[in-house]
Amino acid sequence: MIFRFMVGELSDVSTPGPCRGLDPLSLRGQGAAMSMSWKEWIAVLESLAPLRFAESWDKVGVQIEGRKRRIRQAYLTIDLTRAVADEVVEAGAEAVVSYHPFIFEPLAALRRDVPKEGVALTLVEKGISVYSPHTALDAAPGGINDWLVEAFPKAKSEPLIPLSEHPQGQEMKLVVFTPRRVVPALREALGDVGLGRIGLYDLCSFGVEGTGSFRGAPECRPAVGQPERLEEVDEVRLEMVMPRRAVNEAVRVIRRVHPYEEPAFDIYELSARPREDVGAGRLVRLARPVTLSTVVRRVKEHLGLSHLRVAESPLGARKISTVALCAGAGGSMLTGVSADLWLTGEMRHHDVLAATERGIHVVLSEHTHTERGYLRHFRSRLEEACERRVRWVVSRRDESPLKTW
Repeated sequence: MIFRFMVGELSDVSTPGPCRGLDPLSLRGQGAAMSMSWKEWIAVLESLAPLRFAESWDKVGVQIEGRKRRIRQAYLTIDLTRAVADEVVEAGAEAVVSYHPFIFEPLAALRRDVPKEGVALTLVEKGISVYSPHTALDAAPGGINDWLVEAFPKAKSEPLIPLSEHPQGQEMKLVVFTPRRVVPALREALGDVGLGRIGLYDLCSFGVEGTGSFRGAPECRPAVGQPERLEEVDEVRLEMVMPRRAVNEAVRVIRRVHPYEEPAFDIYELSARPREDVGAGRLVRLARPVTLSTVVRRVKEHLGLSHLRVAESPLGARKISTVALCAGAGGSMLTGVSADLWLTGEMRHHDVLAATERGIHVVLSEHTHTERGYLRHFRSRLEEACERRVRWVVSRRDESPLKTW
């Protein structure tokens, strides 16, 4: 569900001035020079965590499109609670990025006395935009899971479930059968409409010589041979990758350049390829094996925690070489993964038991402890991507609902 409220659709006489809450020394200018358009701001967020990286069930992207069309100050939070919303309003910010989707289940109504609905009304009335990157940020290079990997210096990692997608311009493949003398002209013409582009190279093709055969009907006008007679011709099978958008144009090129009255060609749908740097979770291979206590110490230091929950398997490895990790609630993601240790925020009791009986140690930090520490790192990345035209603030009122007494 996305709420869109544009200029003129709501009045807001109480909205604070655009610079309220800002450090005057950080302004270095006025107006558009120290702000971004709403569309620019969205483009920056999507550049760091493209929405196509998100899980299919997730509710990522714009959740409330506020009527403030220039972004000067934006907040970062794990959960958009009433306390965080009040903080954003008091600061006069134009937007908030909530890692967890603020609106996950559809809102059937907007009532002030219902907590989430009341927060939504407040944000809409103040013209504040809400955006959620969630699992797109988990999967992205430099995202939350990659940040968790940094607890293990010099380790190598790969996604537990790689994202599969087509390299740009390589969704399809064209195979055309043509006389050898026509290959250079046909390849050049197909390249002009976008075929054969692989990375920094163009006019990429592959050709195999063979023998083509055909027999024309009495009324045909063949470029080679005679009607009603079986002909055999030396031909080349020419293959080129092709973007989906170029299919129709490629067919027109074949019919224009190919000498045959009825050119023979095939068009194939190519399978998406798994990426090595994008996907859900991470499988970490440590630079050298370490003890369980060393893993626990490193995770505590990285997350800034004084305690963790640890299930040590009596059947587990004495030295840890591989760690499977997933931010948040990683039980379903980690089930079935072979590693010396699983690291996540929370898991079901019986999933932990099953893991230890398989000889896998389990380390749990509580759900948001695997996520909240990333916000300061994310702020630095956003400041750089925005060229410091937007002031990014990590919420001070965002906190885990669970406390250790």
